[in-house]
Amino acid sequence: MMEKKKLLIVEDDVPTQSVFKILLKDYDTVFCVSEAELKTALEENEFDLILMDIALPHSRDGLVLTHQLKNDVKYAHIPIICITAHVYPKDRENAFKAGVDEFMAKPFRNSELLSKIKVQLEKDKRSKDL
Repeated sequence: MMEKKKLLIVEDDVPTQSVFKILLKDYDTVFCVSEAELKTALEENEFDLILMDIALPHSRDGLVLTHQLKNDVKYAHIPIICITAHVYPKDRENAFKAGVDEFMAKPFRNSELLSKIKVQLEKDKRSKDL
């Protein structure tokens, strides 16, 4: 049997976490709500993909964290999908400047999220095969 892909989900909203738990049942998921938890999770696990919220009230925002990860040689290879209620064109532009691989607005369609996760995981697999 193939090993489940491991996803790190940086999301402080409990209802959204509940949706992710159901939607992402085919993945091995780890949830965190702050920068401190994110750093601990990254030290203790190897992740295939990160879902990153932008608004994290008890932490630096997700774009700052994304920028830090994409500029750290240990984590730069991990695809990051930004999922946020910040949906203005400038928010999207800032997310890509920070280094996200994909951007999704809340509320999102479940099928679209699953599709984007699959694309990012395949893209990451292809780059490792090169």
